[in-house]
Amino acid sequence: MTVNRQRTQSSTGDGPAEAFAQDADLAQENDRLRRKLMETDLLLAEARHRLHSGPASLQMVIAEILRDARDPVLRGALDQMHRRVVAMRAAERVLSIDATGEEIEMLERLRMLTAELVVAFDASEQGIDLVVRGMPLWLPATAGRTLLFACNEIIGNAFRYAFRDRRGGRIEVLVRPADSHPRLIIRDDGVGISEKTLRSGGAGLWLIRTLVGHLGATLHIRSDNGTVFTIDLPDARTPGA
Repeated sequence: MTVNRQRTQSSTGDGPAEAFAQDADLAQENDRLRRKLMETDLLLAEARHRLHSGPASLQMVIAEILRDARDPVLRGALDQMHRRVVAMRAAERVLSIDATGEEIEMLERLRMLTAELVVAFDASEQGIDLVVRGMPLWLPATAGRTLLFACNEIIGNAFRYAFRDRRGGRIEVLVRPADSHPRLIIRDDGVGISEKTLRSGGAGLWLIRTLVGHLGATLHIRSDNGTVFTIDLPDARTPGA
C-alpha cells in the first residue's frame, strides 16, 4: 500500500512541496496584478486631473497675455480664444454633475449650460438675451453629453459671430416634439450664415456635424432672419413615453 501511495504522488506531482510552490507562485502573481492595478488607478487619476486642470491653466495663461497685449488684432484673437476656453470650462462643470447617472434630463442641463455661457460671454453687457424653453427630454448619459457639447459649440458660435458690429440680440433654445421624435432648435436673430460658410465650413461647423453624427441625429442649418440649427434626434424618452 505504501508503494502505491508513493507512486501516485510521484505520478501526479501533487505532493506537499509542489502544492506549496504553486501557492507561492499564485501569491506572487496576485501581488503583481495588485501593483499593476494600483499603477493604473494612479494613471487614471492623473489623467482626470489633467483633463480638468488643463483648460483652467490655459485660461489663466491667455488672460495673463491678454492683459499685456496692446495690438488690437492680437487682443481680439486672444479675447475670442479666452471666451472659447471659458465656454469649455462651463460645459465641463455642467457635464460633471451626476456624471455617473445612466440618463440625463436635457432641458434642465441646457438651462444650466446656457446660464454658464451667459456669464462666460458677458451676454448682459452685450445686450443679448438667451432663452431656453420646451419639454423635458431624457437621453442616455453618453448621448446627452455629446449633445451638450454640440449645443455648447453652437451657442458659443452665436455669441462670437452672430452679433458682430452690433449690440443686442436674442438666442433661443427650444426642445419640442416633431412627428415621432424630439427636435432641438437653436436659433439667433443675428447676421445669419452664408452659403459659402455652409459649403466650406470650418473647425466649429465640422465639430458640430461630427458630434451630431455620432448621435445618429440629423442636422439642418439655414439662414432665416439669423441662423437656425435644427437637430432631429432618433431615440429619446419624453414624459409619458
